[in-house]
Amino acid sequence: MAYHAHVRRVLLPMVVSAVVGVGCGFDWDALDPRATTASSSSASAGGGGTAGGAAVGGAGGNGGSPVTSGGGAAGGGAGGGSALSDEGVLARFFLDEAGRGQTPADVADVVAGLTLPITYDGTSPVFIASPTGRGLRWNSQTTTAKVSGPVGSGALRSGLDGAQQLTIELVVEVEDTPIEQARMLQVSTVNSASGDVGVQLEPGSGRVAVDFNDDVSGADVNAVWERSLLGVGRAVLHVVLDTTEAEVEDRAVLYVNDARVAAGAPGPVPLNPIAAGDALSISSAHVLTIGCREAATPRPFPGTISYVAIYQGVMGDAVRENNVEVLVGTDDP
Repeated sequence: MAYHAHVRRVLLPMVVSAVVGVGCGFDWDALDPRATTASSSSASAGGGGTAGGAAVGGAGGNGGSPVTSGGGAAGGGAGGGSALSDEGVLARFFLDEAGRGQTPADVADVVAGLTLPITYDGTSPVFIASPTGRGLRWNSQTTTAKVSGPVGSGALRSGLDGAQQLTIELVVEVEDTPIEQARMLQVSTVNSASGDVGVQLEPGSGRVAVDFNDDVSGADVNAVWERSLLGVGRAVLHVVLDTTEAEVEDRAVLYVNDARVAAGAPGPVPLNPIAAGDALSISSAHVLTIGCREAATPRPFPGTISYVAIYQGVMGDAVRENNVEVLVGTDDP
């Protein structure tokens, strides 16, 4: 399968007049001191890639972003970890629309141009910057702040609808013990408590859990792993979902910084394993939500989310290893 380059689209920040603390000299650095340690390339708002970036398994640059592949054959090796693979990618959000504050009105998918509006609530979420890139930080576990919008009728919806195999790629840092099921990402119907697809933290333990076709019950999770993200720091996660696998433990697999994590016993929320052959049913009215859930009762993420991507199919080992190498260094173009 060929790789294709996607040139980064630069957004001009738009002012949200209702945001608390925008302008007026608000000290965003007081919310997260990492905002003062960012490199000059990641601290300015708006982004913009640098030229070059060899492809995964092959030479070549994309002329716009060093973290998206610029050609080369699949399976040809890690390529030095210089470019993210675009193989099967349905959506990718760098969450780098600003280096600080709450000015941008939305975040952009660089694959198909999908935009998700940001709902600010108090000081959440707030854009921050660090030497490894920018991201969105949630400062409260009772906030309704979220990034959320319809999946639409484009590539994301068509790739998700009927899917039995998906890979979700995230860069996150858990900064507090979750008091509820804290959402990193969720695809669901409007105002749903659970997700057709969702990645979250278990309350108290900070263990990673996942929903798959759990948009009705809202009373369980479909997989949970032993590894807690508490105290781990910034981490690259890969959640691989494959309902064609014969063994239950192989239908949902978690990698943290490229290390596979053992499946765990049920936690505070009951476990309802993913059924063999299960497939998603996603309409254009479904919503993709980052950092919270779509339901009226919020479940915000207790920390920073720096990057989100969704891929069709099961990501191969060489591609995953390459992407981890890239994202450990930077989650921004």
